[in-house]
Amino acid sequence: MKLTTRIIAMLFLSAMITFSACDDDDDAAPSVKGNYVLEVRSTDGNTMALHPVEDITTGEAEISDAYEGLFSWYVADWDGNKSLFSADIDPGKYTKYTLTEGIAISQQLPLADNYTPSANLKLDDERVWYVRNIDGGTIYWEILNTTSMTIVDDGSFELSVAEGKELGAGFAMTNGSNLIFGYREADATTYVDEQVKIAVLDGTTYELKSTDADTRSCGAGNAYSQGAFKTENGDVYFPTLSFAYAGNNPDKPSGFMRVKSNATVIDDAYFLNVKEKVGGNSLTGPLVYLGNNKVLAQVVREDLVEGGDYWGVLSDVYQNEWYVIDLSAQSATKLDVPLSRGNGDGNPILTSNGLGAFVVNAADGNYIYTYDPANGEAKKGLTYIGANVIYKIHNIE
Repeated sequence: MKLTTRIIAMLFLSAMITFSACDDDDDAAPSVKGNYVLEVRSTDGNTMALHPVEDITTGEAEISDAYEGLFSWYVADWDGNKSLFSADIDPGKYTKYTLTEGIAISQQLPLADNYTPSANLKLDDERVWYVRNIDGGTIYWEILNTTSMTIVDDGSFELSVAEGKELGAGFAMTNGSNLIFGYREADATTYVDEQVKIAVLDGTTYELKSTDADTRSCGAGNAYSQGAFKTENGDVYFPTLSFAYAGNNPDKPSGFMRVKSNATVIDDAYFLNVKEKVGGNSLTGPLVYLGNNKVLAQVVREDLVEGGDYWGVLSDVYQNEWYVIDLSAQSATKLDVPLSRGNGDGNPILTSNGLGAFVVNAADGNYIYTYDPANGEAKKGLTYIGANVIYKIHNIE
């Protein structure tokens, strides 16, 4: 079994979703307009729903107004232009959802063979580059035109892989004329990754140019919540996820590494050791760049995890905290918000007016909180009623 498949099995073991067709009541769901779509898990824990909302800074929303049964597996972080996208292994479709009076399937095409959700990169308003599958040392990629819903290009490149190891995707980010692909080379039995690795691809042909590795941490990026980002000067930053939940070595520190603008190697002079800044805990992967070298990021409280259940979507483990991390000052400031359970794959977003918005599935309810970089204030925003958890926020403005 390929590493990407094994990681997916671990991450989603407690979160497998059974596709259910909409009945007549679902078809008659109320019309809702909005700039955001919440991905929520229904009260039975077995189905997912999409819920468009206009404002995430205040008010309430209820699952009775959501659109359930639309997808079964994975909603990608490909959004904008009033649409978002999923890659559903069951029923085997790439799907484009468009927000009009409500939210509905607008276009579909069959999934490629052996598709596994993986690292992706929005190239422009119409095209997304993503890793379709990894087989041994062969990394298969495709480019999807999200307007026409057609595959407009595809190919592969080869990476070396040691005996007894398997490769997994981590992130993708452009850097000058190149594309930086972060990946993992983990033990095929224990899944433990010991290094941070990147491949440098030509940004036009996506042919392999070079690779680089770093032993200061492990676990390059997060394939499920695209964690790499660029700062204003063009430097690429990405998280290293060393905690056991991600199939890595928890003895190594979690943090941020950098590939400087137009460079092709990991910067030896920079490593922000987040673990030592947040009481020995680790980044989980969900994060968003706020600008001015500041990042809003989720951290797992290692001491609260029960029985190795880092995922905890359907458990009662309230384990996740939120921090604002300053890449330049190398500091971390904990936000005054409740502990959140599950949502290890959730994604915070940056709103059009510059707020960081993030999920808190607290003991007393499920909420969207916002953080204002201008004044450093975190505030409770939208309250969500009737769901098991809020899973993700999508910005489709």
